[in-house]
Amino acid sequence: MADITDYDHGISAIDAEFIRPHATSVHLVIEKGRAAIVDTGSNHAVPVVLEALARKGLAPEDVDFVVLTHIHLDHAGGAGLLMTKLPNAKLTVHRAVRGIFRTRGG
Repeated sequence: MADITDYDHGISAIDAEFIRPHATSVHLVIEKGRAAIVDTGSNHAVPVVLEALARKGLAPEDVDFVVLTHIHLDHAGGAGLLMTKLPNAKLTVHRAVRGIFRTRGG
């Protein structure tokens, strides 16, 4: 089960379960029924993130953005897999590493 810590202003931290519990987090920002995900964790975290969305009453279609802070396995390793599950999400990443990711339509 996804371990979620809720903060104020629609911000939640989801334990990414990387190496050990509570070592890394994926952050979820929710406003007016829409969501953004900050960092993805590794591929192992993707089902945990999807479960957290469901527990918050959100569908994958409700995610508008995935924001990567930097390209390390524990922060961005699951980006490709997660993006295949979020049909409306746009991936945002620094232009210096943009070529690492193949984007929809280009």
